[in-house]
Amino acid sequence: MNNRNQELKKIINMFYQAAGMTGWNGNVNEHVAEVFSHMLIESQNCLNDYTWALRPGESDSIMEDIIFQVDSDMIKKLAETNKESTCLEFVIERWDGKLTKASYNL
Repeated sequence: MNNRNQELKKIINMFYQAAGMTGWNGNVNEHVAEVFSHMLIESQNCLNDYTWALRPGESDSIMEDIIFQVDSDMIKKLAETNKESTCLEFVIERWDGKLTKASYNL
């Protein structure tokens, strides 16, 4: 696994852990990055006061966009919000199957 894939895997695992889950076990590729970008965008609905927005096209790939734009502070805010609601769990429930399929390039 190259460094970009490892970094994205770390971000995805932090996202799942913010929802109280152990992590995600799939393989990372550009298809996974694309699905995960939808999860990030949808997760913004979990935050009332957070103005973060994924800006596609900032780099050569969606994976790089996520790696450069998502930080641990954003994930921590999602985790704090999730303690009060199950919003992240719903996002993961909705997208987990698609994320897994993407890991197999399906």
